[in-house]
Amino acid sequence: MILKSKDTTIAYRCPHCGKSVLGLVGIFSLTGDMIKLKCECGRSELTVTYTSEGKIRLSVPCVFCPTPHNYVIGGGIFFDRGLITLDCTYSDLSICFIGTRDEIEDALIKSDRELAELLGEYGLDDYDELHKLNRYNLDAEPHEVITGDITVDDIVRFMLTELADDKLIHCRCTGDDKPDYDFEVIGATARVFCRTCGASREFPMGSALCADEFLNMDEIELS
Repeated sequence: MILKSKDTTIAYRCPHCGKSVLGLVGIFSLTGDMIKLKCECGRSELTVTYTSEGKIRLSVPCVFCPTPHNYVIGGGIFFDRGLITLDCTYSDLSICFIGTRDEIEDALIKSDRELAELLGEYGLDDYDELHKLNRYNLDAEPHEVITGDITVDDIVRFMLTELADDKLIHCRCTGDDKPDYDFEVIGATARVFCRTCGASREFPMGSALCADEFLNMDEIELS
């Protein structure tokens, strides 16, 4: 009996040149070996490894984060399921696509639109600039959320000092009331509040994009 090899297509987008990189992965070729899917520009590669437990381990470059994301998928799901998309932990962008070629090409078209909107929103010219945007978390390990640590604290504290000095934080204090602004980080959220009047506002801080948006605020309105 001749065994039929199971194959699936996998794709990722190079975080430097923006090119979609597609490759065919077969279960026989994976046994005992690591497969590397490299971009033609030579600046990124996706790796696929078949583990001793029969699972598929992937290391995927990210268009947003400075380090690859690591995923482990069951072999049956990897080869037998429909389209699988793997997302960036910080930005929720889809960075890896697994399935048939037709499914992946359709998914890449949708991804193109999302990334084009993101580039336009931040006034960036290319994917390499987007990849460098996560400058607040350059030393983070994959899947480490940049919240609740000293980096986020510094970002919020800096902005509160700058805006308060310029009287660009507004709350419910009136007359002789003296505003007293402070903040606390809870999970992936920074809560800015006034100790005097109790007005507050929450800001998402679970990704560098959120931190960048916070740093570019002209004023803060508490309610």
